[in-house]
Amino acid sequence: MYSHPMHTVKITEVCKSCEIKRSNTDRTAEKLKQALKDIRESVARMEKMQKVVETTEKAEVETAKKAEVDTDDDEDLAALESWD
Repeated sequence: MYSHPMHTVKITEVCKSCEIKRSNTDRTAEKLKQALKDIRESVARMEKMQKVVETTEKAEVETAKKAEVDTDDDEDLAALESWD
């Protein structure tokens, strides 16, 4: 139930101008709720994408480290073979 702007009397019927104001307020509130919902969903998608990117980057770093170790081993082996 809404009250008149004077906040002194609870009313069940409202005048035309108050009804228009109420409908505008309700419409604005719904728009804001929808905007907040959209923002929350967007942030959730961004966080999920960020986790995927971080996981991918970690995997790439691990692969690069393994490749680097393999290259070092090959160089060491080549150096040992050159002693023969």
